[in-house]
Amino acid sequence: MKRIILFNILIIFWSLIAFAAEKSYSKGNVQLLEKYDFNKGNFSIAGVVWHDQRNNLQKSLGNFYTDDVEVLNMLKKSWITEKPSPFYACGYHFRIFIIDEGKEEESFFINVEKGCNTVVTEYGQFYFDPNKISKFKDKFKKPITKRIHFDTCQEGRNYLKSLDNDDNLLIYLKPRWLKYDGEFRFYVNCDNTQFSSPEAQRCLNNVKNRIAIKFPAEKFYIEQSGYSKTQILVTMKCNNDLYNEFDLYDIEWTWSEYSPNLTVLFKSKK
Repeated sequence: MKRIILFNILIIFWSLIAFAAEKSYSKGNVQLLEKYDFNKGNFSIAGVVWHDQRNNLQKSLGNFYTDDVEVLNMLKKSWITEKPSPFYACGYHFRIFIIDEGKEEESFFINVEKGCNTVVTEYGQFYFDPNKISKFKDKFKKPITKRIHFDTCQEGRNYLKSLDNDDNLLIYLKPRWLKYDGEFRFYVNCDNTQFSSPEAQRCLNNVKNRIAIKFPAEKFYIEQSGYSKTQILVTMKCNNDLYNEFDLYDIEWTWSEYSPNLTVLFKSKK
């Protein structure tokens, strides 16, 4: 059996951002909400429980949100980071969404455990005092959270379209099946297989072009998921029809269909 190095893409991604951010924000003090004018538009901020880690603050807050302009501006003044933090493998208690007119503007992750209290943003990873959340506990609202299972991915996509006209929609967690039905994996020969190397990227581009030429009407997405000494492991996301016709490379991991589940948060009824 080949020895394959598999990657946690999210960890690598945030690690690289954190490293770059330490140069740009060596003193910390990033104002997380600085670029938003909450006095204009129709803004909300929502916090969604990301991993259940039996944390007291996480347990007491659960999912939360505010669309109160006064509270939003208070958060804007308060949510300022401390110095840059090392990249801890602590996981996250909340994912914070900034929403305008029902559309996600950005999101970032927060850990509120003592010793791991960090926020991870597009600027990198920084220490973040959990009191900056807990002191607003009584000002946050509880969203109506619905978890829905559909019989098919297309049924779920049709439901998402129906939410466009729902004024009570707060946010939905974008599912993997939003564009594609599932995924599978295959190997491609490559001179330099290390992740993000120029050679590996050229190999991926060649694969993408070859698939697009043979299946011009099909939508798909590919990414490198690992490598061996002479090959890269490619994950391909697509619809089931394309998988059934795929014959360009030997399939190593067969089709894994996405489960059409959805989590939707609605504003509380007044």
